[in-house]
Amino acid sequence: MTPNNAMISVKQWGWVILAFAVALWGAVADGADSNASPATEWKQIFELIKTRQLEPFAQVDPQLFRAKLAPLLEKPDLKSDPEFLVFYGGTLALSTFAKRDLAPTKRDELFCEAYTNLRNAAEKGDPLAMSGVAQMLAQGLGLQRDVASALAWYQKAWKAIADKPYKRYHVTEFLLATAQLQIEAKDIAAAEATYKELLAYSEHSPKLTDALVALDNLALFYRNIGNYAAARTVFKRYMVICEKVLGSNHLLIAQNLDSLAQLYFLDNNYRAAEPLVLRALEITRKNLGPDHPNNAEIMNALIVLYEAEGEPNRAVELMERVLRIREKQCDQVFSVTSELEQTGFADNLRREYHACLSQVVEHLTTNSIARRITSDMVLFAKGAMLETLAQRQARVFRGTDPELNRLFTEWQTAREQLAKLLMATPSPDQLAGYQDMKLKLEARKEITEQRFARASGRFASQNRASHVLLPDVARALTNNSALVEFAKYRFFHPGTKEEKRWGDSQYAAFVLRGGGDIINPDVALIRLGSADKIEAAVKKWRKAAAPDEQGRRSDKAVLDAASRELATLVWNPIVPLLADCRKVYISPDGELAFVSFGALPGSKPDSFVIDDFDISYVATGRDLVRQGGGQANPPLLVGAPDFGEQQGATAKLATDTKPEDELLVMRSGISDLRSFTALSFAPLPSTRSEVENVARLLQQADTLRRSQTAATAPLVLTGAKADEATVKAAKHPSILHLATHGFFLPDSGLNEAMSGNDRFQSQLSGEMREAAAGKLWRQMKLKNPMHRSGIALAGANDTIRGRREAGGNDGILTAEEVAGMDLWGTKMVVISACESGLGEARGGEGVFGLRRAFTMAGAQSLVMTLWAVSDDATRQLMESLYRHLPEQRTPQRALLAAQREWIAKKRAAGLYPHPVHWAGFLASGIGLGLDDEKTP
Repeated sequence: MTPNNAMISVKQWGWVILAFAVALWGAVADGADSNASPATEWKQIFELIKTRQLEPFAQVDPQLFRAKLAPLLEKPDLKSDPEFLVFYGGTLALSTFAKRDLAPTKRDELFCEAYTNLRNAAEKGDPLAMSGVAQMLAQGLGLQRDVASALAWYQKAWKAIADKPYKRYHVTEFLLATAQLQIEAKDIAAAEATYKELLAYSEHSPKLTDALVALDNLALFYRNIGNYAAARTVFKRYMVICEKVLGSNHLLIAQNLDSLAQLYFLDNNYRAAEPLVLRALEITRKNLGPDHPNNAEIMNALIVLYEAEGEPNRAVELMERVLRIREKQCDQVFSVTSELEQTGFADNLRREYHACLSQVVEHLTTNSIARRITSDMVLFAKGAMLETLAQRQARVFRGTDPELNRLFTEWQTAREQLAKLLMATPSPDQLAGYQDMKLKLEARKEITEQRFARASGRFASQNRASHVLLPDVARALTNNSALVEFAKYRFFHPGTKEEKRWGDSQYAAFVLRGGGDIINPDVALIRLGSADKIEAAVKKWRKAAAPDEQGRRSDKAVLDAASRELATLVWNPIVPLLADCRKVYISPDGELAFVSFGALPGSKPDSFVIDDFDISYVATGRDLVRQGGGQANPPLLVGAPDFGEQQGATAKLATDTKPEDELLVMRSGISDLRSFTALSFAPLPSTRSEVENVARLLQQADTLRRSQTAATAPLVLTGAKADEATVKAAKHPSILHLATHGFFLPDSGLNEAMSGNDRFQSQLSGEMREAAAGKLWRQMKLKNPMHRSGIALAGANDTIRGRREAGGNDGILTAEEVAGMDLWGTKMVVISACESGLGEARGGEGVFGLRRAFTMAGAQSLVMTLWAVSDDATRQLMESLYRHLPEQRTPQRALLAAQREWIAKKRAAGLYPHPVHWAGFLASGIGLGLDDEKTP
């Protein structure tokens, strides 16, 4: 009934395999313990496993396990011993299943060997082997998935044991798996008979859990086929057994009450469902306390009930209580887990987040309390993982604890080793082992991060800053400013069957104006509509606003049409809610992160939004409250790197430029990178003068003194000195300016199994084989968006061509590497490069790429680009930004001034200020100094 309480009729197949493991060990252990005759050699080995002398081989290295036992397969007596074949084949299959970092071809080989041995034992009549064969066929692990054959083997196994004394490790797993396969085969009557057979056998079991498992699965089966009356009957029988044996306040009773309430809810009998859910909540509170996450699950069920009954006020009251429980839960989980673990946890909560937001947007927009609560929820959830990771690193850079520093160094080393592998082109002979090594390094990175995360949680002295509520943001806004917080969510239908509850994704926006009540601020909420429609408009607008692959701009008519369409969907509905606010802070979500809102149509003909509003960007509304910190060092300016010898690619020049256009020499190798045919970075002649002029402007204006830092000359790196090692070693420069190529590569989608396909490799030779190796490498490695985004520095072309060893100074500074830098105290990072603001948009967590990386590293503000930018136009815009910085005082306002100056010059010359030149730049940052009135 709760949004994140997805029901399944039986355990997932992975758990079925695990159940088979329990059965296997139990069966073999029984045989070893009961056999009074002298132990055979394989049973001696089993004894070694039981005493943990050989266990690591089975659990950690199935290949070594096979090497230890394979010689025994040559012995005639063991070749025909079903018990040994079950032990060997089953253990090999299970350990291979657990060993997920095996190359696909190696895994297939081990599974086929395991299957052969189990099949031999099965054909000799062993029921456990029959079950193992059936499970492997049902899973299709290393084999062709064959539901019909799997069912046949399960039925053979069942006949082999049906007339024998009850054995729990046989019956439950056999029948549950059989019923699941019968459902997949659409034989519902047979599945029902199987579940009833399981229930009949469970009545003879001495273990209560067997009967409860049988009843639970039968009830869920009836529920899933829509027979709610039968499901209720079975659930009530389940509850009678639980109350008789466990008492009336056991947690199992609460779970059953919730399931029973779901059945009444599906029949629209809300009056019968409500008391069941209330009793479940009471039992859970008594057993687990008032703030346990299980209470949130049950309260979500009540929220859905109250909304269905037309009682929104009762639903809203519970929403706030659920939010507070989730805040505490996230603090506990996020403080001690790795990013991968956090992602899994966040995914489980996302359905709940979307369901709540959906219901308020669709039905409760007139309820001010509901709007405030959901706004708090968005403020809490948006970018929560990123903030935790950033604060975790801050404890290292700001602290002095040697243990925490040691664990962080281990994690950094693992990240660097993985990055080195991903950038190193393997030889054709190395491809077979490349994937194994990649997976091992990924596992090592995850383990070291887990250790660092747990230690960081222990050393943490403060909660993460995400506990920012609407009053805090209202207090940060000035009278003429507003926050627009976009949110992407999936539509939720609470009154329908679970498989039909989730609809298409939508966008909504919260608008909070400054100058109002800061104790109980009122936030406006507006539904914007279909995400598919909006994101299609975003794609069309980006194509019209950005240059094409030849560096040419689009026609004005094409741009105007795309801009009007996008503005109609996402901006025009918001403008009336802004009233007289001039300053607007935009927190995008989803694909809206790649829109320059200032370039959308303004209130007058041929004007832009930038003419009407001061637009700035924040990752989340929390950024308006957050403060900067840390001691800053002199600026570091990097430009005109010596990329090394270039092959295949040349700087792009527009072939049909118009008189008002510059020659569009683009700061990007992205087009070449997408094709994987001429991976190369062209020289950027304007970047040398850009960084030299920026250095001069900084010294002349004494910007450093204005930002309360000692006036020291900037460090300028060009040519061979503009190298990766120097940039990564920089400790929190006040300004980091990178004028070079940037890139974001799309996921190639190539099947990683190709990396170990020996047959494919054997068909190639010579240059073709080497070329195939390079192509496979470039496509295999591009799975993590933090590895697919980065900037090019000195030596990048040499690394790509294999003339320079990949590693810490290979010239390719990926987002993953940036994330480990120390930028705590850096007030501004300028990535004067193409597409530095691109990445992979993940709902609620922002853009995975350089944006995320520099924020995680500690940078307070970031100036980035959304598309390929003209080399010379960028130089002019950057110099203008730095000229305005002393007066405007913040990167956001300085960029606005520079963009408006560009537009004014074009208009004064009678030319159209096409957004291709200026709108690709965005400035995003934290709240310190965003408003003049708030600047110290």
